[in-house]
Amino acid sequence: MICSVMQPTFLPWVGYFDLIDSSDKFIFYDDVQFVKQSWQTRNRVKTANGILLINIPTEKSSFKTNINEIKIDNRKPWRKKLLKTLFYTYQKSSSFDEVYTFIESFLSKEYDHLFLFNAELIMSISKKIGSTSKFHYSSELPLSKNIRDKRLVDICKSL
Repeated sequence: MICSVMQPTFLPWVGYFDLIDSSDKFIFYDDVQFVKQSWQTRNRVKTANGILLINIPTEKSSFKTNINEIKIDNRKPWRKKLLKTLFYTYQKSSSFDEVYTFIESFLSKEYDHLFLFNAELIMSISKKIGSTSKFHYSSELPLSKNIRDKRLVDICKSL
């Protein structure tokens, strides 16, 4: 059995999905420290005018807050802005209608927590591309506290 462990990120690169597809079990490492301005909240989009940074706004949190505790700032119109950016950037791409409809439908749901939004999006994309990996959250597993290497060993042992 092959297990992979990664933090849930916002619209991850294709290699992330290759890792999921090559794993029997994929664990979202969600109970570790959140890093502000990381790939958990942002990504890049290639536009006609160059690279554009897109992001999910989050509520303020303390320095030692875990990923699974970070809340999305839903008071900001980030979903509408993201859809507009994707529409005008990729509307002439092949498969645009299918992909845009999928993203638009996903963004119609409101999530309070960043890790759930990212994990659900990743799982939805994985299912759409035919992956059969089983997903888990590290926060739901019996793991050692504060010992990084020991926690990773515990994840492997528990699954």
